[in-house]
Amino acid sequence: MKKIAIITSGLLPLPAVKDGAIETLLQYTLEYNEDIKKADFDVYSTYDKNAKLTGDCYKNTKYLYIKVSKIFNTINSFCLKVLRKLKIVKDPNFQLIYIKKVYKILKNKKYDYIIVESENHFTEYLLKRIKTPIILYLHNDKLNKETKNGKFIVEKTEKILVVSNYIKNRVLTLGEKYANKVLVIHNGIDTQEFLEVKRNDEYNNTINILFVGRIEKSKGTLELVKAFNNMKNKSSKLFIVGGTFHSTLRKNKYYKQVIKESYTRKDDIIFTGHIKHSELNEIYKFVDVQVVPSIWEEPAGLVNIEAIASGVKLIASNVGGISEYVDKDTILINKDKNFISNLSKAMDKIKKNNKSHIGFDIKYFSKEEYVKRYYKIIDNL
Repeated sequence: MKKIAIITSGLLPLPAVKDGAIETLLQYTLEYNEDIKKADFDVYSTYDKNAKLTGDCYKNTKYLYIKVSKIFNTINSFCLKVLRKLKIVKDPNFQLIYIKKVYKILKNKKYDYIIVESENHFTEYLLKRIKTPIILYLHNDKLNKETKNGKFIVEKTEKILVVSNYIKNRVLTLGEKYANKVLVIHNGIDTQEFLEVKRNDEYNNTINILFVGRIEKSKGTLELVKAFNNMKNKSSKLFIVGGTFHSTLRKNKYYKQVIKESYTRKDDIIFTGHIKHSELNEIYKFVDVQVVPSIWEEPAGLVNIEAIASGVKLIASNVGGISEYVDKDTILINKDKNFISNLSKAMDKIKKNNKSHIGFDIKYFSKEEYVKRYYKIIDNL
C-alpha cells in the first residue's frame, strides 16, 4: 500500500466544504478511497473548522491542517501586487509561509510519493529539500517555456499530471523529450446529479442564459454582459452565478465595471452571488443556454460538462482546452475582434430548451470514470 502525501494550494480547505473545482475533484478521489482503499493518504490543507469536522470522519485519509494568519496573507498579497506593478517580481512565490509550514511537518515523515496540486512554487521548494518522488498535478497553464525555473521542475519531478492536451502541449514547450512524463487525465463531475435535472417552467417566457464562475477579467464576464446588452432578443434574462473570489464577493474594480455595464438591462441581469455546487442543479432547471466566455486560455471546463449533462445548450470560447470538454452541438466562439458581436448572435439563435440531446458519451466525464483514470496512474507509479 503506497503512502502518499497530497499538498493543496492552501487557498480552499479539504474536504471541499467551500467548493472549488480542484478541491471537489480531489474529494472524489478521497471518497473513493474510503470505499476501496487504494492508498494511504495524508492531505495537507489550509485550516477550516467545518472541514476539520468532516475530515475527522475519514478512515483512509489523514488531514493535516495548516493555519496561516489572514493578516499576513493580506499584507503579503498587497506587497506582491505592488511588486508586480513595479515589475520587480515577475512570478513571485506567493503563500511561501504556507509551504514552509507544510515542509516543517513533511520532512519528518516518510512517503512513497508526494502529489502537489497545481503549485509550481511549492514543487520547486520541495524538490530542493527532499528526495521523495514528487508528482505535480497541473490544473492550470503554470509550467511552460516562460516559467521561471521550468526546466528544473519538469526535469526533477517524477510525473506531471495535466487536465487537457492543451496543457500537455504547453508543458512540452520545455522540451518534447518530456512527453512520456506528462500524463493527461481529463476531469470528471457528478454527472448523475445533473442528468436528473427536470425542467421548471419558471421564467418560461424568456430565453434564460447562465454564467457560472468567478466574476473576473479572465472569465470574460464583462464581455458577456456587453454581448447580452447587444442582443436583439430582449425577451431574455442573464443569470450570473459566482463571486469575485470563489465563494467570496469582493466588490473590486472589475466587479464594479460589470455592475455598471449591467445597468443597460438591469431588470434582466440577475446576480445570484455564490451558489453551493450541490445546489447548482436547481438553476439548470430553468436555463436554456450556458455561456462560458473565457478570454484567457482556459485549461479545461467542468462547467461545460455540467451544462451538457443537464441538457442545456452550451456556447463557449474556443480557447485553451475548452474544446476537449464540449460536445458536437456546442457553439464555439473564436476570441477575436468580433468576439462580443459573435457572442450576441449566438445567444440570439437560442430557442427554448426542451432537454437537448447530449452529443457525446457523458459517462467518460463522470466522477466514477475520472477516479478510475486517477487510480490507474497511482497504481502504475
